[in-house]
Amino acid sequence: MAFIAQSEYALGTSLISRPIVTGLLTGLVLGDMETGIVMGATLELAFIGSFSVGASLPPDVVTGGILGVAFAINSGA
Repeated sequence: MAFIAQSEYALGTSLISRPIVTGLLTGLVLGDMETGIVMGATLELAFIGSFSVGASLPPDVVTGGILGVAFAINSGA
């Protein structure tokens, strides 16, 4: 799933790499779509203002979104 989300570099820009979408997809894979959407939306709010200024690199929202949702679902949150 992370490969698909990171494919925007090869296929062009899309919103599949945003936490709201990766949260939904991770929730579908792990069997808890509701928690996936809620956690994806929460992480989207956290990452909404992250962009690179100058030579700085923005945080990796794909990895953070997928792992954050997976940890939340597997921990029973």
